[in-house]
Amino acid sequence: MIRVGIIGAGMVGSAHANAYTRLPQAQVVAVADLQAERAEAIAEHFRARAFATMADLLAGAEVDMVDICLPTPLHAEHTIAALAASKHVLCEKPMARNLADARRMLQAARHARTKFMIAHVVRFFPEYARAYELLRQDAIGEVKVARTLRGGIFPSWSSGNWLGDFAQSGGVVLDTACHDFDWLRWCFGEVARVFARGLVHQTLPQQRDHSFTLLRFQSGLIAHVEATWALPPGGPFLTKVELAGTKGLMAFDNQTSMPIQGYWQGSNGSSNTIPESPVAVGPFQAEIAHFLQCIEQDKPPLVTPEDALAALQISLAALESIETGQVVTIKGGGQ
Repeated sequence: MIRVGIIGAGMVGSAHANAYTRLPQAQVVAVADLQAERAEAIAEHFRARAFATMADLLAGAEVDMVDICLPTPLHAEHTIAALAASKHVLCEKPMARNLADARRMLQAARHARTKFMIAHVVRFFPEYARAYELLRQDAIGEVKVARTLRGGIFPSWSSGNWLGDFAQSGGVVLDTACHDFDWLRWCFGEVARVFARGLVHQTLPQQRDHSFTLLRFQSGLIAHVEATWALPPGGPFLTKVELAGTKGLMAFDNQTSMPIQGYWQGSNGSSNTIPESPVAVGPFQAEIAHFLQCIEQDKPPLVTPEDALAALQISLAALESIETGQVVTIKGGGQ
């Protein structure tokens, strides 16, 4: 049994906690949050202990793993401290707010004897995972153009509205587009150049809440990544992927009952439609189950520290491009 301590009992921490209820190989034994009532609410459900800080938790509870669900600027210090205490660490995305902190996390992970993974959960959404598998099978040939969309209304639910503070969150580019940056890089390799534009919603003058990013991959593939926090109140959360390859097209979105559809040219020249359906296991549960398996079987996690650093580099390059109006070259992805 893997004993888990959850650090941060907000919306994401609650989602992670809910996933553990369906994972018999792990038990939440402690929860830490500066807001005592939030920590106690989750702790009571699991018959666990509540603490104010991770330091208090590590001193007062026996845990094998910590699950860090804190604001982005706090990821580095908590990850490094937990790894130094010889705990396995699952930490929410993005890796950090800046490259210096991310590189410190990377070095700590390389010296640790425990497992560490940044929770880029989109890799564990069934439609995205299935699309990756189909790409590995050369289902649509060499992909030349990709397009993704992700976003919805402004995330006003964050504690103290930290997501609305650009200095902390990096806005929609760092907090939301990073999902697609990671998935696209997983599918298609390293990004060479980035060009981006950002729009500012009239009610959030300090916050870039809609972005368009063009990625040129080392392979020559071009990807257009759109991310938004600017949908009107009550609007849906949208995701969409379109991939154009030399042998066919692939597209899926979360607003249709059939989340992934493909049109491939058969060997006889005919066009075949292959429907795919998601599995019943939710992405948070799948992600955490994977990490627990890595601990149990001593195998490397799907998302390496280098992967997470590379996704952060792309995000920060997009922000730089928005500010300067220039193309930004990426060197040494994940280093």
